[in-house]
Amino acid sequence: MKTKCKTLRLSIIIWIISLILFTVFYFLKIEYLYNIFLGLFGSSFVVFLIAIPEYNTAKRQLLEKIWVEASSLVRNISHIEPIIVHYDEKLIQGCINEYLFNKNENLVRLLGYKDEYQKQLKRILSKEESNNLKKLNNREKEELLNSDYNYEIESVIKSVKESSKEYLNIKNISLDNLNNLIGDLEFFTGEKEFKNIMENIYAPIRDIYNSIKIDVCPHLKSSKNNKGVGNIDYAFEIIMSYQNKQFTKEVKEDKYSTCIIYYDTFVDNMLEKLEQLRAYMYHVKPNTIEKGFLMMSEKSKKRWYKWMKQ
Repeated sequence: MKTKCKTLRLSIIIWIISLILFTVFYFLKIEYLYNIFLGLFGSSFVVFLIAIPEYNTAKRQLLEKIWVEASSLVRNISHIEPIIVHYDEKLIQGCINEYLFNKNENLVRLLGYKDEYQKQLKRILSKEESNNLKKLNNREKEELLNSDYNYEIESVIKSVKESSKEYLNIKNISLDNLNNLIGDLEFFTGEKEFKNIMENIYAPIRDIYNSIKIDVCPHLKSSKNNKGVGNIDYAFEIIMSYQNKQFTKEVKEDKYSTCIIYYDTFVDNMLEKLEQLRAYMYHVKPNTIEKGFLMMSEKSKKRWYKWMKQ
């Protein structure tokens, strides 16, 4: 596209200069010179007429490639699902550490059973299950709380492992194709359109990929390789710290429980910007993009449906 743009500009410059010189030499009555510049004026005008459709075609084709490549990269990011926790993140992190620690019989024999965070979470669970617990004896109450506690922590641990894989997959994705396409981008009409694509399309995608590769992936890789008890809870801390920037969290509460809903703000924003680019390419009105890349845990969904029926 840069070549077509420069050809168009050069043909206009030659056209204007040859027209001026032709006019000057015509009035000076220097026949052989004004004939030369008359020919140059005519040929440059023909080149200009040819360069216009070539530039427009190259522009549309390049923008289409940028749109396709950017859409693919955004789609890869959209595969990252949030780790949904219904309670305080530090509490859940402590519970994960204790849960994994207590699974190691050698550590338990050496240092004893840990249940500080477990007790805190069970107190919260007992309030949520207060109506059900009234009907049970002490042994059944303990079994129910243990079941709820194990389900909550095991669900988070499973999400951490799955989410870690999704983040690490991003590390293998290259931005070279998009970089090359952007490097060939140049508009005849000036820098405004170029800056718009750079700021609204390219920069957000580049920043989020670099951020994941620098701030998240190295820690998850080391966490994956570590054999210590704290690897999962460390991965949980890293991912939660990052996803709080990528996702918008909405908390729905009633008297007994809390529902957590996540919206992928990056994907929402990029889908809107990509639709605007598509509309610009084809000179059409952009479609309305419905925001709300909704994520809920199964536990949250059950609670949500329950509230909807009320």
